[in-house]
Amino acid sequence: MKKNDLLLIGAGGHAAACIDVIESIGKFNIVGLVGLPSEIGSKKLGYEVIGSDKDLVALGEKYSNCLITLGQTDTPTLRINLFNKAKARNKELTTTVNSYEEFKKVLDEKTGFVYAHWDGTQETEEKIKEETKATIRCIPLNNVQEAGVCIYSGKPSTQRVLFARAY
Repeated sequence: MKKNDLLLIGAGGHAAACIDVIESIGKFNIVGLVGLPSEIGSKKLGYEVIGSDKDLVALGEKYSNCLITLGQTDTPTLRINLFNKAKARNKELTTTVNSYEEFKKVLDEKTGFVYAHWDGTQETEEKIKEETKATIRCIPLNNVQEAGVCIYSGKPSTQRVLFARAY
């Protein structure tokens, strides 16, 4: 099984705890850490520091999976700012669709997530995967419940889920 690349934003004690969990799961390849400018090029916690805050936009374009691993700081401002940047980036990378044709077109022409109605059955999920190589990546916890129809089966759906294709 191919491991997904993962960039860790933070290079301190909380990052160390996150690394322990990530390594124990075995599903991710940690590509590096984002630390202080003076740390770039050095190894911390067994991984290279490959950038600092000023490199976040470029690194976010290069690596689609990032985890904010900042622990306690004097003020939560840095974490809040990073969260808001990540949230904005997520919006940029998510396209809402209402039909299977639109779904396939977005998968072929864009990168990121596709937000679409799903009927909740494993059968439909498997058929979509067979035909498009896209899988459900997330059923958001705070998902808005809205009546709709599944893009594949046409059956009733109560919510949208996030699909994506591995690259």
